Amino acid sequence: MRHEQKSALLVAYDAYFPDIATKESLVERLRVAGRGECELDDRLVMLVWSAILW
Repeated sequence: MRHEQKSALLVAYDAYFPDIATKESLVERLRVAGRGECELDDRLVMLVWSAILW
């Protein structure tokens, strides 16, 4: 992943998810959703896929 792409991803992350302060809190949110305890927000899904595809 190029530096510009990393920066764009971090900006998007901060803009959409100001309540997720750390990578660990993002991972925990994904774990909770994976257990079916809550639904994943569409924006979160797109952000995760963007990170994977970059």
